[in-house]
Amino acid sequence: MATACKRAAAKTVPAPTVPVPCEPCQGTGQVGNPVRVGRRHRNVGEQQGACLACWGSGEAPAADPA
Repeated sequence: MATACKRAAAKTVPAPTVPVPCEPCQGTGQVGNPVRVGRRHRNVGEQQGACLACWGSGEAPAADPA
């Protein structure tokens, strides 16, 4: 009597997770910094700088496990 060949169960692949965007830069990795000039420090414009919360990656930093 021949026995039926059993197939191995298919492995499930977890769905890729979508990274959470960083709050200060809204996921762009850059934030605006005011440019001040003069004795009274008038704001004359804004320049782009790297986000210090996510270091320019645009993804929210992971919570500290400690």
